[in-house]
Amino acid sequence: MHQNPEALLSQTQLAVLLGVSSRTVQRYVRLGKIPVHRIGPVPVFRWSEVSAALGLGEAPGRSQTP
Repeated sequence: MHQNPEALLSQTQLAVLLGVSSRTVQRYVRLGKIPVHRIGPVPVFRWSEVSAALGLGEAPGRSQTP
């Protein structure tokens, strides 16, 4: 069975989706409000984890398949 892995988002991409600045994303990470993964020193995010942590829905422009 092939699984479709969720794309990782950069800090800038996440900031655009949330409608906040990159510094605000950094602050959310520092305060433990959103989960972060790291590829080396680079922070990356999964929308499903961030949206669950912040109580948000689906990412804008994305639709679920039935």
